[in-house]
Amino acid sequence: MLIIKSSSANPYKHSNEYQQKTSEKDFEYNGEIYHKKITYEKTLNTIYCIAIGALALLSTLTIVPYYYDSQTVKMWWQQAVSGIDRKIVLIKEKNEKQVRFDQVRGRCFDKENPPADIQNILSIELKDKNQKNLTNAGAPQIRKIPPVGICDTVMLSKAGVVKSVHGSGELFSDSEIVEKLDIVKTKEIAPGISVGYTKYEKAIIQQQATRGCTAAAAAMLIMDNGKNPNLHGLQTRNIGYDDDHVRDFKEAGLLISLNPADSLLGLRTLLIKNGPAIVTICGKLGGHDMLVDEVSEDLSRVRIRDPYHGWEITITAEAFLKEWKPGEIIQIKKN
Repeated sequence: MLIIKSSSANPYKHSNEYQQKTSEKDFEYNGEIYHKKITYEKTLNTIYCIAIGALALLSTLTIVPYYYDSQTVKMWWQQAVSGIDRKIVLIKEKNEKQVRFDQVRGRCFDKENPPADIQNILSIELKDKNQKNLTNAGAPQIRKIPPVGICDTVMLSKAGVVKSVHGSGELFSDSEIVEKLDIVKTKEIAPGISVGYTKYEKAIIQQQATRGCTAAAAAMLIMDNGKNPNLHGLQTRNIGYDDDHVRDFKEAGLLISLNPADSLLGLRTLLIKNGPAIVTICGKLGGHDMLVDEVSEDLSRVRIRDPYHGWEITITAEAFLKEWKPGEIIQIKKN
């Protein structure tokens, strides 16, 4: 292999013996520098191949003394078997801005003039990206039911469907919802688990088990603060306690404060001061954790993120107060 600095110094470029066998659009990356990779080949005659093969065999068996390194002997074997003398020239003339690495084929190519097969791949990638952006833009939020978690207690229905023994429910009816915005972007944080965002730019995550609300509520608040959630807990926890919340936030490097909220006005004041809060409700779903992001100034509306249905909605204050259990709320402690 020959490494040179410019194509003008390429000794095989105008050779009558060696023929160029690869496109000048091929590149190689050594971890620091991109090189244009050009391969030249020359067909060897039979007598030469026999002779070079014999020399390689003698050198390998050490029947006669030899003074050649292993790479040279390997090259002899390749020439003897293939009947071809191959020269690879690497020319240092491309930088990272001009070249892109193709992960699938393990090679580099010129961004401005990619080979035909790469052009097809790039076209498909662009189409998929545009389609994904189109799908994520303006996607309506729907009322979802949590999946059966890996730690759920389950039963088999007559139809052969695996269901949670805890059943399913509905939290806040359509008539109690005053705003439900479209999802404007999504982000996958684990296989099968996505985070959605509306224009309010707050993380929306559905719990991954019938009683997995604590892990999902903590995950949303953790992501709001730019940290990574406990994915293992999100996927495996089927019921949680205060200690689980404390551990989730501690592992994320966040400190929490437990603040008393005994009225809707008190809750609004704390939200303005400290940001979103995890609150507990006790109603249609029994004990359940969810996030409250905002209470309107006139105390008529409450914006929540409910991990059970996996959405962000604004509901009437009346509907919220029917479910809410006043008491301590969990918020991130500000520095």
